[in-house]
Amino acid sequence: MTDFINQWTWKLTDDSDGFQLLQPGVYRARIKRFEQGEFKGSAKLSACPRAIITLAVETENGPQEVTVSLLVHRKLEWKLSQFFRAIGRKKHGEALDMDWSGLVGLPLKVHITIRSYTNREGEERQCNDVDRFFDYDPDDFPADPEWMKDALAADVQEDELDDVF
Repeated sequence: MTDFINQWTWKLTDDSDGFQLLQPGVYRARIKRFEQGEFKGSAKLSACPRAIITLAVETENGPQEVTVSLLVHRKLEWKLSQFFRAIGRKKHGEALDMDWSGLVGLPLKVHITIRSYTNREGEERQCNDVDRFFDYDPDDFPADPEWMKDALAADVQEDELDDVF
């Protein structure tokens, strides 16, 4: 609890927003967070569940968070298969009942591009976008990667705050 209290009083020195636009390319990552969401639907796709996956991506400057949304829809079954092959739960040509449990900490290899978009205020922006998941190969990942020491640190949960306040 003392460490948690001390976090309220450290000296702030970082003025960046924490966002890093990555160079397009292939990166190793681990799943940091999984959340369930809902896609409201569009002209091209009906409403469906959404898997919101936050990755800790290995970069020269340490882990960088990149979020990817997977829409759980038959039209995007190919993308879901690609994801489950990337985490080693599916093989080419085999059927799979999707199991979303136990994702946090799993390693995977992704291809990241830069996506341009217009925000609600009409401003042109760019973000990191995962456009491909590569099939899992255990040789792509060291047993205990140095770069991941803090990347998978658990986020503070509301229950922990209840103990302090």
